[in-house]
Amino acid sequence: MVDAPEDHSDTLHLLSIPAGAQIPRLADWAVPASIPTSPENAHLAELALASIAVAYDLTTNYDVADEDETAARVKRLHTFNSTLQKVTDDIGPIRLSVTPDQAAEIAEAARAIARPATVVELAPHIVWELLDQLGHGEHGGWTQDSRHPDLVCACGDAVFRLTVPAPVGR
Repeated sequence: MVDAPEDHSDTLHLLSIPAGAQIPRLADWAVPASIPTSPENAHLAELALASIAVAYDLTTNYDVADEDETAARVKRLHTFNSTLQKVTDDIGPIRLSVTPDQAAEIAEAARAIARPATVVELAPHIVWELLDQLGHGEHGGWTQDSRHPDLVCACGDAVFRLTVPAPVGR
């Protein structure tokens, strides 16, 4: 199982699903999951209870020196993971139902992920000069996340955004 990131990372990229795409397998799973006597329903109920237990563990303090409580929390987390896997197995492989245009959009996004841009470093003295011009040169430095264009001063202000305008005639 893979953790669901909120943003791209060095090892995982988020691929947006185009608006209007359908996931037919979820509907197929929802029918048996709604029948009280089905295994899918039992697995979903187990997952709900395990989720409640883990949520309680995450929202309450405990003495980490208490080995029994630590073991119980680890067991509840293991139960959550195993029941989530059961529900995932019940759902089965996920496929999207997309139009040709949506498929092309997904393919282009995947190609963009597969061919990352070449990193070009900006000389630090240029950044220092820009910080000086903007009144932030005395604040002791900056940070810049390569996934976002904003350069943030050590004082916490987003000082400027790195952009490259296209040359005329191109």
